[in-house]
Formats: sequence, C-alpha cells, structure tokens
Amino acid sequence: MTQTIPALVPRPRTVAMTAGEYTMPACGTIVAPEPDLDGACSRQLADDIRRHCGLEWRRARGVAYKADILLEIDGSLPERAYRLDVDAHAAVAVRVAGGSRRGLRDGVQTLRQLIRQRGPALPCLRIEDEPAYARRGYYLDVTRGRVPTLRHLKAWADRLCLYKYNELQLYVEHAFTFPGLSEMWRGTDALRPDDLMEFDDYCAGLGIELIPSISTFGHLYMALRTRGYAGLGELPQDADRPYSLIERQEHHTLNVADPRSLDFAKRLIDAYVPLFRSRRVNLGCDETFDLGKGASAPLTGRIGVGAAYADFVGALCRHVQERGGEPMIWADIALQHPDILDRLPDGVTLLNWNYAPLAGPDGFEAVARSGAEQMVCPAVLGWNALVPRIDGAWSNIARVAAYGRRVGAAGMLVTDWGDFGHVQDPRLCAPGMMMGAECAWGGGVAPSDGGAGEGGGVPPAPTEVLRRISRAAYGDPDFVGLLRDAAAQATFGWHELVYWVELDQGDGTVNPDVAAAADAGRPEGGEPVAGAGDLPQARRRYCAPMRGRLFAAGACNEALDAIRTRIGHALAGMRESARTDVATAALLAVEGQRLLNEAGLLLVRSLDAEPADTAPADVGSADVEPADTALAAAESSDADSTGPHPSAAVADGERAAALAGSIECWWEAYRRNWRAVSRESELARADRIVWRLADELRAL
Repeated sequence: MTQTIPALVPRPRTVAMTAGEYTMPACGTIVAPEPDLDGACSRQLADDIRRHCGLEWRRARGVAYKADILLEIDGSLPERAYRLDVDAHAAVAVRVAGGSRRGLRDGVQTLRQLIRQRGPALPCLRIEDEPAYARRGYYLDVTRGRVPTLRHLKAWADRLCLYKYNELQLYVEHAFTFPGLSEMWRGTDALRPDDLMEFDDYCAGLGIELIPSISTFGHLYMALRTRGYAGLGELPQDADRPYSLIERQEHHTLNVADPRSLDFAKRLIDAYVPLFRSRRVNLGCDETFDLGKGASAPLTGRIGVGAAYADFVGALCRHVQERGGEPMIWADIALQHPDILDRLPDGVTLLNWNYAPLAGPDGFEAVARSGAEQMVCPAVLGWNALVPRIDGAWSNIARVAAYGRRVGAAGMLVTDWGDFGHVQDPRLCAPGMMMGAECAWGGGVAPSDGGAGEGGGVPPAPTEVLRRISRAAYGDPDFVGLLRDAAAQATFGWHELVYWVELDQGDGTVNPDVAAAADAGRPEGGEPVAGAGDLPQARRRYCAPMRGRLFAAGACNEALDAIRTRIGHALAGMRESARTDVATAALLAVEGQRLLNEAGLLLVRSLDAEPADTAPADVGSADVEPADTALAAAESSDADSTGPHPSAAVADGERAAALAGSIECWWEAYRRNWRAVSRESELARADRIVWRLADELRAL
C-alpha cells in the first residue's frame, strides 16, 4: 500500500517514501555519539516520545550504546543540510544526520513532527533537505499593548524551534523596566532584566538566537510623553495630548538637533542590549515621520532630512559597534533617501520590510544594488484584526521570500506587530508563523509579473499549504482554512472601530491628528475627513468609502455563523493539546467579528449613510474583502440598503442596546482569555475602545 507523505512544515526538498513502518519499541535509546553535542536534540525527542507515544526512552552518548535513534554529524553533507532515514530493517532504524549541529537540529525537528503525527508507528522514508535561507527569524512585538507571560514566550519559542526558525527578536519601545525611566513604563507590566536573561537562556537551548530590538529614534511615543523627556521630542507641544492608539503610531521622533537625544538613545541601548548573548542589535530607526517638521527644522533645513537621519543613526550604530555589536536598522527611511546608505557605517544590516499583499521587488532590488546586507521582512498580517488575514499574509510572505532569495538577502525576518493595542490573540498568528517557516525554508513564490495585477485582488493561499499547515499544527486539515474564510467576512474590524472612537477628541469635537491619519490611507477622491465641520460629518466621511461592505453585515454574519459551526466540528476532531490551545481564542475571535460587523452597520445607519451601488475600495485594510456572495446579497436586499426612517430608527435603537450588552459580555470573556497568555499589560486601553462602542450604541 502506498503511504501518504506526512504533513511536514516546512515541506522538505525531497521525501522518498518506502514500504513498511517502524514500530518503536517500548524501551528504546536515543544516542548522540558526538561528545560535544549539548543534549538538547535528544531531550526534545525523548520528551515527544513520552508525550505522543506514551513511551519512556533513555538518552545516551557514545558507541557503547545500541541506538534505536541515532543522531550524528556527517561531514559529507552541506553545513545546513540534514538527512533523515526511517528503515525498519536497518541496524539503526532511525538515523538523523546533519552537516553541522544546526543541520542536525533541523533534522530532529522533522523527526519530532513525524512522531507527533504518527505516534510510535513511523513511516519508512528518506528525507534529504536544506534551507533556502540560513537565517530564518521571527519578530514579536511585546510593547504595543500586550506583554506576553514568560510561560507563553517559552511556548512560542518551542513552536519556532519545531518549524525551524533560528532567530527571534523581541520588540520593545517602553515595556521594559529601564532603570531610572519608570515614568515611561509604569503600569504596563513591563519585562524585567531577569525575564529577558531567563528567556535568552531558554532560546539558546533551542538553537534560537534571541536578538534585542529596541526603538532608539522613532516610535518613542511613551517616552516622549513623560515629564522628564517630553522636551526631547520633535513635537514637544503634543506631549500632553490625550493618549491615542492612532496618534502613538504618528508622533514619536527624537529631536536630532538636541545632543541630549543621542545620550538618551544610548542610555536605552546600554540598559537593554547587555541582557542578550547575541551580538546582533536591532536599533529600529523606522518611520521617523516627524523628522524636520518641528524642533529640528533649522538643522534639517541646512543639511537635509536624509543627512540628519544618517548622522544620528550612524552615531547609534557606532556606539553598538564599539561594544562589539552588529547593528541592524529598518530600511524604510534609507529607501526614501538613498544618500543615507553612503553615510552609514560599514557593517549595518538593513531590515527591508514590505507588508503589502501584492508586494513588488523594487525596494529589495534597490538595497541589493547598494551593496548593503539586507534581511527581507514580510508580515503575518495579524494586527488590527480579531481574525488573522491569512490570504494576505501568504501572498506577502511568499512574494517577499522569493524576492529576497533572488537578490541574495542574508535571511528573512517574519514580523508580528501589535498596532492599536495588540488585540489579536497571538496563538491565532501561528498559521502565519508557519507560512513564514515554509517560505523561509523553501524560498517563497514570486509572481511572474513582479507583484502587479492578479486581477485586482489578493491571490488566495494554496489549499494544499493551508491543509498541510493545519494538519501539522492541529491534527485537522480544515481549521486554518476556516480561519481564512472567517477573516473574509469582516465588514467592520478593530481598525475601523478604533478610528470611529478616536475621531472624537473626547469632548465631541474632531481629533485633527486622527482625521489626518484617516485621510492618509483613503483612496483618491471623496471628501477629506480632516475638513469635516463636526464629528458626525467626520465619521460619515470616514465611512463613505466602505459603505458597500458595511451594509453587507447581515450576509457576512450568516456566513460567519456557518463558519463558526464548522470550526466547532474541526475542534472536535483536533488533538486535545491543540484544541485546548486555540478553541477559546478562535471562537471568541469569530464571535467578536460578528458583533463588530453588526455594530458597524448600526453606527453607519445612525448617520443616515446611504450604501454605495458597489463596494468601494477599503480604507487601510485592502487585503480584507468580504465574500463576494455576501456583497451580492447585501446589494440585492432592500432590508439593509436604505437609510433609516423613524420606525427603523426606533428598531435600530432597541437592537443597538441589546448589541451593547452582548459586546460587553463577549469582551469580559475576551479579557479572561487575554490573561491566559499575556500579562495585564495595557488591556485597559482596549477596554476603553470597547466600552465607548457600547456606550455609543446605547446612545442610538
């Protein structure tokens, strides 16, 4: 009987299935004959054999022991390659060989996946494999609202190891207990030095390099709101404005004309970086939107914005290099001002990000032409959404991986950001993480047209990939595809809700900064939000480009109900450990999206908004499209396609009051689930958004 190829992630280069199975004995031995092996690989295998086979195997070193599983270094293999043999008739039934310790570790992860899927009855096969990228990193935001528990960080590192990542960066702006800067991190459940040192040790044991990532130039919103350091900002006059999830993404840049700014940035580096054993340091320096628009304008007017940026960043990089470090910075500003590259010190790695689902190759080719080393950086696209945008993530990750390989990038760094309060459950980003593992290992897939076209939409993730990822992670082939389908039914998401709430400055007037941010992401045409005369008009203008999908809420919610039922069926068939991990997170995410869809419809109806004849372009989330069938149903229905009249307004008010209660009950369950993997952190900021929604619904 022909055996099926196991659901392995990433997919190996070659898998040759042979006849038969190897049934593992009740008492077996894992042997690592090399005396310098650290034992981590054999320990991982023994743990998985105990958990997934119910067997207690011993570990040993040296030729005196008969091996049932043999781990070895084979100098004839390329350094990053491995070979896995399972042969029931061989003297050693299971043999994993690596061209180096790293290659061996990767081979062991493949064997672990086999054990998790097949238990003690392993299929006979030979796998020969090698990665496209030597450096395969994951970037985790732990500062924009959600600080994970140390237990969850370790569990996530375990997953990264299983799917062959070898680097992890933790991104911090303020959520670390910087000495002498408690005004910046108070009340955020910030990470402590002992947390980071313990986690660094843990990652090292998994063969993962934990790399510090810290904001040192832009994205210093919390630091620049303090009494002690507000004066260092490019726009110090904004320091006392009310906190805003949107504004914190816009105003946050140090004033490079003030020499104290460089001293402050160095102070952050010196407190954070020594806690990690890695020599690599990500200094951030991205999205310095404010540079030259305020306090530093005289300087930038004299030498130019690019030169001012390069001089400041160059000083930071030299500070790191003088201490034996290898600096990295994000590449976006250097791409806007190419002369920056000539002014930076040698040895700086550019982290070249592009998160567009239809990303093109231009930026990656531009850095390659400069001769600078780069890592290409796609995204899991989980931020600002309750349900992860899987199609958009696959399209982005597959393209960026292929472009990076084409230009000879040093590696790939898959980013997982937490904009607008990090509302997404981090466990639901696992499929995106696994797609990143697949593409970093295999090299990705780029379109022949270089990223343009695709009929105007985002190409769907391949069914085979989603089913393989779903089987590997959850033991069910459909779960990841159902998450993908649920994301497609979002008509009013977290992103839109935050804009709706924060357009109100808190006193019923329009917040000018939020209005300007809304206009920055709008399609051409239409009336600007910033030019609105009052708050209802600003909200009406904000909603205008997306009215088509807002009025599709009824049909999309019917689809979500069906998807929720199918998710229930998928959960019933999962491995118990997988079901425990994702059941609550998935069902809460789908239920929450259903409630937000209905809320968006009622809010826009309250403004007497008329639906568009067709669904116009989205605002800020073009990779999320409601299902065509839902839009068609909405456009053909009279029930939701006219503005409210008096009796409808009364009905909407009663419906809105009931919805407010449902949202509050859902959010209480969400808050409990947050604490399963995260510290309390800044959950209260998300609370504020949800409670405001409930209050406004009752006011209808």
